[in-house]
Amino acid sequence: GSTGGQHGKGGDILWRWGNPAAYGQGNEDDQVLFGQHDAQFMPNAEGIRISVYNNGIGRPDGNYSTVDHIDVPLDANGGYPDLSDQGIQPQIAAWTYPTAPDFSFYSPNISGYTLLPDGNHLICEGAEGRFFELDSASNLVWEYVNPISNMGPLTQGNNPIQNSVFRVTSVPASHPGLAGRNLEPGDPLELNPIPSECTLDLEDGKAPQTPIVWPNPTCSMLNIGNLNSVIPTKIEILNSTGQTHWTTSATNEITVDVRFWSPGMYVAILQQVHSDARPATSIIIKFLVQ
Repeated sequence: GSTGGQHGKGGDILWRWGNPAAYGQGNEDDQVLFGQHDAQFMPNAEGIRISVYNNGIGRPDGNYSTVDHIDVPLDANGGYPDLSDQGIQPQIAAWTYPTAPDFSFYSPNISGYTLLPDGNHLICEGAEGRFFELDSASNLVWEYVNPISNMGPLTQGNNPIQNSVFRVTSVPASHPGLAGRNLEPGDPLELNPIPSECTLDLEDGKAPQTPIVWPNPTCSMLNIGNLNSVIPTKIEILNSTGQTHWTTSATNEITVDVRFWSPGMYVAILQQVHSDARPATSIIIKFLVQ
């Protein structure tokens, strides 16, 4: 056999797992990894734990993804034991999410998975541009869908397309590379973001209202709502050349008939006047007429 190296193996393959037919220790029925990505090795009590995003493309029972833990035993010297007469061990993953096939959870390529220090799971469903965190009991903690496509930012509320993400990495706020950097949240990445219900900026004892327009895009009717019910909001809509196309003032939700408008991008400028000495606030919202 080969010599040299930390365990006297001289560059030999020490251990492999996922498709025994490829190395003469099984057949196609024994395959458990299908197009996997982002394998990460971590020490555990008995040896090494490998976490991996198992993309699932080409599974015999259909295409669906899982994230898996594989616990690899090590010998007393910290090396891989000789399992040539036992086949590759272990035969199954120690932990899998989801526990039953979920065909809505699927990314045929890219993607990633990290077991976090606190036992939570950070998962990137790459082709869908979706990443989320599970707690140790597999309960959803949060999720986020990437709003940036190949063509730029997407409009919130539209179905995201071409927004794939290769993988995500968790970086703690205490990381030395973040020292001295501003970690305050910035503006939303998506266009026309839905107003956050977590922001509170009181005026006259009432939470402010942020106008919204929907649906976007539209081909028939455009709704403009969440207006100040006391002080009129001036509404001016500009066409793609910057010319005023339509204007009004309103204190309640209105509906605009755009069936005969030329298709294209429009800009709604909604100007709100405050009850105190502050200058008027203008909110700009882009929308598409199809």
